[in-house]
Amino acid sequence: FIDEGELKFAFELLGAKIEDEELAELVEAHGKKGEVDFTNFVKMVLGTQSKLQLGQKGQAIKLLSKQKLQKLQEAFREFDLDGSGAIDAEELLEVFKKLGKHSSLEDAVACIDEAMEGEGTEIDFEAFVDLMANPKH
Repeated sequence: FIDEGELKFAFELLGAKIEDEELAELVEAHGKKGEVDFTNFVKMVLGTQSKLQLGQKGQAIKLLSKQKLQKLQEAFREFDLDGSGAIDAEELLEVFKKLGKHSSLEDAVACIDEAMEGEGTEIDFEAFVDLMANPKH
């Protein structure tokens, strides 16, 4: 579970500035006792429009501060289990398992396909940053 402060920090890492009132409404709608579990966090991130409006792939990297970029690099390295520089479906499935989400390999493939807009079977760092900075849902 994450609390409102951690949630606000997560949105800031994603490049979205969120007002305290809006954050409180989100937590009330998606959480329990002032906290949000992982599933509801993902729903919030995917359901909340990012304040960043990026037109071209790769633009998010240029807009992030050095600190935010480092945080995303750390997260990417955690997901890229084999150190190949890309997150494939098997690695994404392992991440889902670690987070307590029961998914199939097909689910992971579908997530990557959606994130890459059908243009690849792996998520590289640039696509990962774009995805984190500008969720599509």
